[in-house]
Amino acid sequence: MSRIRNFRLDNGAQVLIAPDERAIDVGLAIALRAGSADELTKLYGATHLLEHLMGHNLGKHQMLTQTSQEIDRLTTGSNASTDRHVTIFHFETTAGNFSDLIELAYQMIVHPHIFRPMVDTAIGQVAEDINRTDSEPDRLVADRIMSDFHLGEEVRHSIFGTVEGLGRISIPALRQYHRQIVCGQRMVIVVTGKIRVGTAERIIRKQFGNLPAGQAVLPISFRPSLRRRLTCLPNHDLPTVFYGVSFPLPFTPWDKHSLPYHYISKRLVGLDSSSLTLRVVKELGTSYSFAGDVWDFPDGSRFLITSTAEPKNLLQHIFLIFLELAELGNGSLKPGNLDMITRHLRHEIDKQALSPMDQANEFAEQLVTNGRITTSSSFARSASMINVEKVRRRVRTRLQPTQSQVSMVGPVDRTLLQRVRRLISSQN
Repeated sequence: MSRIRNFRLDNGAQVLIAPDERAIDVGLAIALRAGSADELTKLYGATHLLEHLMGHNLGKHQMLTQTSQEIDRLTTGSNASTDRHVTIFHFETTAGNFSDLIELAYQMIVHPHIFRPMVDTAIGQVAEDINRTDSEPDRLVADRIMSDFHLGEEVRHSIFGTVEGLGRISIPALRQYHRQIVCGQRMVIVVTGKIRVGTAERIIRKQFGNLPAGQAVLPISFRPSLRRRLTCLPNHDLPTVFYGVSFPLPFTPWDKHSLPYHYISKRLVGLDSSSLTLRVVKELGTSYSFAGDVWDFPDGSRFLITSTAEPKNLLQHIFLIFLELAELGNGSLKPGNLDMITRHLRHEIDKQALSPMDQANEFAEQLVTNGRITTSSSFARSASMINVEKVRRRVRTRLQPTQSQVSMVGPVDRTLLQRVRRLISSQN
């Protein structure tokens, strides 16, 4: 990756340009420091609704379809997402189309069509998202786990809101909320890939330099806590329990210190045919899918393992996770395992570096949540210094049952909840 240019426009918008000669195309990400956590009661779901009105998944209204066609013409890929604290639009284009794409992105985000016919069309699209995610318990447990990252703060509402609530949002209120969140102080613009720094800077300053500054926003404040070792959101309409076992990690996001935990997650649930899956098949005779990752936040990170279990097997699942981690810390990880995981991680790092849109999206998320970035090359250099004993030591010191937090969503009655609580307590 070539020289990185990081600066602010006069209106406060943060701009990062990271050219990379290895790439074929150009990645663009425009992030707003705004999400469902910014919404007042009468605006629940408004941020995600605006995301659709600004040009993502635009539906059948003629004016919106024209914008969608322009996106298809100028890009080789595009997407958008809304979370609790950030909304991101990301695109992949060619250097020749970059100027036109910046102009289109400005019109989409700064001047969306907030009129009743278009709003109704967008609400229809959001309703499909809501209906789809209502059947996905991982979304429910993700909200449950997310609430545990906030000391004393429950998740107030779904990111998507409700169809009934969205229908009650007035057009004037939606326009006012749009003016509040689309401003220089809340905007982050990232450009990656095959483009000249000077060219990108000139185009961005010309297009976004006159955007109103708006009000400054405070940094995202997460306060990870182990005040609640066990949390549960009962839902007896679900056939299985979706659960997560997480551990707090005391370092900043995208830090080289997170690497051992990426290795551990790959060893447990990603490579070697998934050691957890093999153990569960052996013990219970049934195969389950496990996922493991490091969740990054400004005040630290979390190592997280998630899966689903029938209520009768939930205790065994959690116990087997603790057992697998204990064995990993005591010698089950071998140098050969580490070499394979290193090659896999390097492949993922190289793959992301060659995808400018993914790289731009990743950098935008890092800037919003942490204010700085970690490049793939520096992450790769750190990967070469990892050894087996370092990974084992991290398990023994940071991934102990006494440090765990278990979050569940599903058909969990009071008896099962008490049994899980006793299991966690018995691991002390």
